[in-house]
Amino acid sequence: SWLITPCEPMPDEAVEALQLLEYLVLHEDTSEYCKRARRLLRDVYPKSSETDASLAFNTLVQHGIFRSDENLVLRRADLPMVFPAEVLEQATTFADSDIEEGRREDHRQLLTVAIDDQYTTEIDDAFAVEARSDGTWLVHVYIADAAAFIPAGSVVDQNAALRASTLYVPEGKVPMLPECLCEEAASLKTGVDRPALDFALTVDSEGSILGFDVAEVLIQVNSHLSYDLCDRLISGAEDHPASDTVKTVFRLADAIRSARRSGGSITLDRRDTTVVLDTDRQTQVTCWRTDDPSRRMVAEWMIAACSSAARWCYDHDTPTLYRTQRAPDEAPRIPTDRSLRGFELQRILRTLRKAELSTEPRPHAGLGVEFYTQITSPLRRYADLLMHRQIRAVLRTGRPYYSVNDLRQSFDAIDHVTSLQRTVERQSRRYWVLRRLESEVGKPVQVEVVRQLGRRFIVELVDWGLQCAWTPRRTPALGDVLEVTLSQVS
Repeated sequence: SWLITPCEPMPDEAVEALQLLEYLVLHEDTSEYCKRARRLLRDVYPKSSETDASLAFNTLVQHGIFRSDENLVLRRADLPMVFPAEVLEQATTFADSDIEEGRREDHRQLLTVAIDDQYTTEIDDAFAVEARSDGTWLVHVYIADAAAFIPAGSVVDQNAALRASTLYVPEGKVPMLPECLCEEAASLKTGVDRPALDFALTVDSEGSILGFDVAEVLIQVNSHLSYDLCDRLISGAEDHPASDTVKTVFRLADAIRSARRSGGSITLDRRDTTVVLDTDRQTQVTCWRTDDPSRRMVAEWMIAACSSAARWCYDHDTPTLYRTQRAPDEAPRIPTDRSLRGFELQRILRTLRKAELSTEPRPHAGLGVEFYTQITSPLRRYADLLMHRQIRAVLRTGRPYYSVNDLRQSFDAIDHVTSLQRTVERQSRRYWVLRRLESEVGKPVQVEVVRQLGRRFIVELVDWGLQCAWTPRRTPALGDVLEVTLSQVS
């Protein structure tokens, strides 16, 4: 009766019973816990036709332990969700620390622009550009100097290492760093002085990178633009104080992109989606393409900064977390005059090898660069924070902070946690898109046929970024875009 009708206070036996039911819902294995939970359900609901997991889930919802739309993928992952008190206390102290203005180059006079998704609160990159007398440009890729706030080995640092990166799910995010650091003191917010590392690239109009340098700087972001607004500035549909900066940075980014593609990069532009829950827990799905002008521009400068930083580390005999990728057995044919169609993308993806972390300097075939390391998201990725520490140490002392063995020890933990987080993010987005699609049952939807599996086909719902299997009455061709009726959502 305690399980059927919730009561307060709850007896200890009921608490234990609910814990058993929660274990059953999350694991559904053959353990003794699940066996006990199933016996309990048969005793309490002897005539129910529901499955054991469904009965257990509904009971937990009734008792307020789960929501009716509980993210079980996130629950099963058992990732740290709340910062310990000592981490929050130390982070608050770090957020108030001196940013050492005296030893930094002052770049506050440069018009500086940050470009992000409208939901971004951890702002870790920004741009400025200077025209040079010889007809080249100096493009500053500023990255938030998180290492200036977080000493190696501190409690905050140890907790960030356990989290490995920020987790993004439609319900919100689970940050790698406490918000007083990642959203406030270290974030490149508009109109305030912020420490940054400047990854400065000298570029000509053909997209050749002629020079590169790194420096500790002090900046002030003048404008924080959304991708949508940035697209309008690039097209000339809207004017803004940052218009000239955006157009110049875009033009140079496209020149670098063309040069990189000529060098053999595997540029896979695709559809993608952003899925968020609003304050009423309604799902908002936004579709976009990775080759939209502003996203293409930002991605290109991130690649340029990361590959140049990797080369800089190599030239300075600095142990580095390289991200490498071996070339496929056969180079894919990628059109240069149009975007890839869905079935073409799927075909190419099946030929690519997985990117790997390594301390050995090897090429990244997909990006078409000699060396590559990630340094652009130190507020969100622990590997980037490690590399910032490494670069800062070389700038200040001429010696790296970490040895090769130090970096290797971080491999397994980083790879394991980030792989688990990617699974949680992917499955969580899929779940919430499906919940949103429940309201579209009976309506027409557009699908693109992207792969054939015997008599079945994999189709992608064009406006939803979701793939599913389909058995049509008439055989379609790969690449066909069809209008079908959504009949059921599970």
